[in-house]
Amino acid sequence: MWLKVLLLSFISCFACQADICVVGVFGESVFLPCLYNGLENLTTLNISFEWRRGAEVVYKALWTEGYEKRIDKDVKDRILVSALAQTGNFTMKLSDIRFSDAQNYTLHLNVLDHGDNVSICTVCLNVADGENFRHERKSAFIWILSLVLCVLVTALVTIALCFQKKWDRQARREHEDDSDREDTEMIMMDGKYFDELPNRDRCVI
Repeated sequence: MWLKVLLLSFISCFACQADICVVGVFGESVFLPCLYNGLENLTTLNISFEWRRGAEVVYKALWTEGYEKRIDKDVKDRILVSALAQTGNFTMKLSDIRFSDAQNYTLHLNVLDHGDNVSICTVCLNVADGENFRHERKSAFIWILSLVLCVLVTALVTIALCFQKKWDRQARREHEDDSDREDTEMIMMDGKYFDELPNRDRCVI
């Protein structure tokens, strides 16, 4: 389900031709981001703006002389728009999400001083079932955590094996050096003993 939701969001970005797509959980809240990046300084202008869900106006407000006047609204007070709207932040918060809310939302800005009416941004909203979403999110988290632990354990085992191999080579080399040293000492002792023998006890070949 979690992967399906992500795939749905990815596909929807192209299918609905929105600037961005967000996923909300049924019964919870979600933010639909929208920032004005135009050249106009909105704080010095009289503006009105409206959020539309499809062709339906769900929120409309008027900013004049630094004050907001809410003109129209829908969805029974489930919508809240940023108090920084006149500075260009038109992000909308939608509460108590329902499956019927899964649509495109468009922000239209009207600069009253110029008579310009433009669409600023479009956000598509996908709604996921709450219980399944949380369950799948938890499952995905556990799966990712298990994967990370497996990678760490594999790395630690590999490092341990490398060090063990190195220690075995070193121990084998030290053992070989000790054996060579013992053989050399035995040869030296035999030669010294032979030199100390009286001439009569030596075998003449």
